[in-house]
Amino acid sequence: MDELQRVALERNARNFAKERIKNFKANPWHGPVTDAIEMAAGLHNKSCKTSDGQMRIYISYAPHGPELLHLAAKEHREAFLLACRVVASRISAERRLPPRLRDFAAHAIIAPHEKEGGLLSQLIPPRKSGPKKWDDWHAGTFIRGLASSLRKEFGILPTENDENPARKASRLPSSMAIISEESRQVENTDFRPVTPNTVKRWVTGDHIGKTIDGAVNELGPWFSEWIEHIHSGMRHPRPAAHRSQS
Repeated sequence: MDELQRVALERNARNFAKERIKNFKANPWHGPVTDAIEMAAGLHNKSCKTSDGQMRIYISYAPHGPELLHLAAKEHREAFLLACRVVASRISAERRLPPRLRDFAAHAIIAPHEKEGGLLSQLIPPRKSGPKKWDDWHAGTFIRGLASSLRKEFGILPTENDENPARKASRLPSSMAIISEESRQVENTDFRPVTPNTVKRWVTGDHIGKTIDGAVNELGPWFSEWIEHIHSGMRHPRPAAHRSQS
């Protein structure tokens, strides 16, 4: 790669990162619990055309997904809001709601009006007490995804590592440097400037894996039981702790 090509590639990578950071929108309720449930329930986006000819995006799931969402929504705020999002997407796209999600939707709609004040916040499981230890989760997972995209699209390696022959030959900055520097050039109240070390923490090591493990533990033993059965490919029985619940 000659110098002109290197300069053009770096400029394009920086513009790519800047545009992604500019368009980032924080999702304060989306944390590691949400990610853990999304993976366990096999949630993924699909598209379809509705009866009025509009294309809609809706959330699909694995066969065990509705049962898992229904149970988790009783336990945790993030899970409740995720289940609401799944139901809303399917109603908007005119997709069928299975019995478990119909039960959840009916409860979510009518229960607030049966309580004094009629507030939905009275129905949603409260935030866990203590510090908001996962407030930066959405931004952190965005950083990790952006670093992955920079590598895929432009060949930008994650960290400053002069021992890496590929990086020495390219003379390109790392994604750690690009994301940190470009975050200071963009005005986005949802994404505050980050240091190279902050980027490195999210991009390298097992920080995300450990945090998701913590989320699984917070949901409780029944959720870990589900994960084990899903990984084993078995049809999952209803967890003992929840069999008496509706």
